[in-house]
Amino acid sequence: MFTLEQIKSAHSKVKSGADFPNYIQDLINLGIKSYHTYVSDGHE
Repeated sequence: MFTLEQIKSAHSKVKSGADFPNYIQDLINLGIKSYHTYVSDGHE
């Protein structure tokens, strides 16, 4: 199981688009399998 703090910690490491693949891998390592983002207004 993961916590919101763990997600925020992984997110805080992203400084540019180049960091995004590592961010996704961190989320996978936490156990996150999927997420939804609504592009029209960005809410989740």
